[in-house]
Amino acid sequence: MESGQIDQSPDNDKPLSLRFVVLESYRDRNRNRLEGFYQFDEAMDQFGRAHFEDWGKSRAWPLLPFDRIDGSYLRYWAITGSRHEGYVILKNPIVDMPLDQLNSAMELFQQCRTTFRAQLLTKKIEPYTFGNDEVIRLSNRERLWENDQVWIFNTGCYRVRQKGNHRVCPVLFRKEDFDKWLSPSGKVPKQLTEKLADLIIGFLKSISENYRHKQQDLNKWLKKACERAGLKTSENEIEKKVWDRMPKELRKGRGQPRKSNLTFSYEKHTEALVEMLHSARNR
Repeated sequence: MESGQIDQSPDNDKPLSLRFVVLESYRDRNRNRLEGFYQFDEAMDQFGRAHFEDWGKSRAWPLLPFDRIDGSYLRYWAITGSRHEGYVILKNPIVDMPLDQLNSAMELFQQCRTTFRAQLLTKKIEPYTFGNDEVIRLSNRERLWENDQVWIFNTGCYRVRQKGNHRVCPVLFRKEDFDKWLSPSGKVPKQLTEKLADLIIGFLKSISENYRHKQQDLNKWLKKACERAGLKTSENEIEKKVWDRMPKELRKGRGQPRKSNLTFSYEKHTEALVEMLHSARNR
């Protein structure tokens, strides 16, 4: 998908990624150098997926980041300027996008920005940037996450002035460190193995006669429970490793209401499933 292009297919249930258009050319030029690092938008995307259920579901998502200024929606589009005069952010007006989509995307982005910034201020994860020939750790976190938040949270870069010259530097995180920090267990998320999938199948078999549910809702619930247990998975993977291997008598008619009048209690069963998976993955 090209930068700024919107996927509006009606069956697209996969969350869209957050990518700042400002960083695209830098990303293309420095792919080898960026190996092992998340750029700021990639890190924020990982954080948002882990903490917000509706992350990436708005049609306006590929246009982020943008703001509403004097009644108009303006997208942060590019950085222009020079090392002698300084740099500014260019913004373009957004057209042909429903207001409800723009509002929902902007509201969720702002919620994530507030939560993400609060976590970054705890100093539990180190930000970096590239010098001429080396990776540099950024030490003044308060300035980064407080004073420069408009720049960082809309361009993924921060500004610095050295010896009379202005520079724009990308904010980076080491992937291994960031993944460990983001995971609730403090470890890099593990994959959903067939052994763990078998546990899920057994769990579903034990409760299958006591509820009615929609297939889509159950898949989303299983994905969320796996993530809480520190497992990296997707609804497609759950389909293959759980449902495709489920006994036929349980697969038949799934997604249809059961004869029982009981509805499936997600909250009640989540804790039991998460505890079971978390215990099993750490053995």
